Amino acid sequence: MVEFRELNLTRPWSTLPKFDSVFFRNVMIYFEIAKKREIFSRLVSAMKPDGYLMLGAAETTYGLSESFARVTWDKTAYYRLQM
Repeated sequence: MVEFRELNLTRPWSTLPKFDSVFFRNVMIYFEIAKKREIFSRLVSAMKPDGYLMLGAAETTYGLSESFARVTWDKTAYYRLQM
């Protein structure tokens, strides 16, 4: 039920099924702001409406994408698409 694929985030994404969960833990910190915005923009159309986005503790969508809402849960946080 789980599928793993290698993907270059900076290049066009091939046809993929919609994501239920995306784990970008400690990945986005390596990109410049313009590239982060581009990746988050692509991710919006690649995720299921009820999907989850997990980022590292030092990462955020704040100021980069208005499409995600931060949800806190216990001592952690995750992101959901804004409806």
